[in-house]
Formats: sequence, structure tokens, C-alpha cells
Amino acid sequence: MPVAFRNYGLSTNDGRNWTHVAVGVPRQGQWVRREARPGPSAPQVNEAATPISYGKVLGQISAASALPGAGGAGVSKLTVAVVSAWGEMLASRTILVPGDNAAGPWPFELVDVPAFNNLRLSVTHEGVKGVTASGESAPFELRPNLSATVNVRLGK
Repeated sequence: MPVAFRNYGLSTNDGRNWTHVAVGVPRQGQWVRREARPGPSAPQVNEAATPISYGKVLGQISAASALPGAGGAGVSKLTVAVVSAWGEMLASRTILVPGDNAAGPWPFELVDVPAFNNLRLSVTHEGVKGVTASGESAPFELRPNLSATVNVRLGK
């Protein structure tokens, strides 16, 4: 994503001399420093930039058989997370799995998820005795102000 710096100092001779730049893109080999400029401190808004928009991800988690380490009197948990293409967790929630529903399915809904392409839904299960299972969706797109339905099947 192209960006420009605003109000910075630029040196092309290893910091011996500095030039003020109102708006620009530094090039390789140039030194850059932050400069305090007198005047109003209100942020400068780039009208061409679009704000991050959000959407909702919903669906259900299922398993081929009862989750390992679930069931009985204990409560295990599922952690559902939307992960960006660059590996950042953007939203998550924990779902408690009661012992009498160890085979699912388990519905979920995540709101206020930043809208991006190539998102993945990652699900991990932590059983009562530390036994785990996990699953991940195929990449999906979340469009601004809309919902994406994503289902995940857990494996061992």
C-alpha cells in the first residue's frame, strides 16, 4: 500500500545536513528523522485514504466425532480466531463446550472484524486433560459492512 511521510527531515550525507520535507517518500540510502514543526497540531487528513471498515464473521464449528478430552463432567473450550494473511489475529472469542455436547456443532459470531482479503478462521480446542484438536478454514474475503459465513471442521 503506497504511503507518504509528512513533515520530516531528510539527509543525503549521513546526517551532516538536513532538509525539511513537507510530504514525500524517502529513497534508499537517505536518512529520515522526525521534525517538530511549529503551527497547529491538528492531524493532516489524506482525503484519498479510506478508513478500515469492519464486518462480521459467523458460522459453525463441527467435529467428525466427539472432541478428545471433552465430555464427562468437565467443560472444555474452543478458541475461534480470525487471522490476517500476514498472521495477525484480528478478532477472537472463546466458546465453552459443556460435557454433554462434546460432538457439536457449535455456532459462533465475531463482530467488528477488520475487512480484508485472504483471512482465515483458526479454531483450537483445549480438552479437560490438555488433549487438543484444531482446524482452519480456507482463505476468505470479508467485505466492509457485510458478513462472511465460514464453517470449520476440527481434526486431531
